[in-house]
Amino acid sequence: MENLTIEDINTAINDFIDTYWGTAIGESIYHKRANTSDDDYDGLKDIYEEIQ
Repeated sequence: MENLTIEDINTAINDFIDTYWGTAIGESIYHKRANTSDDDYDGLKDIYEEIQ
């Protein structure tokens, strides 16, 4: 996996949420993101890997 920045990961997560909002998976990812600190690279990377 390439070295992604927090901004890259956030963009991918936000795009996923926008695409799948209103579905169970979209809202689940939204809540995981909402409960993850903006500077928690490992936590954000785990969410990113889940949506890939």
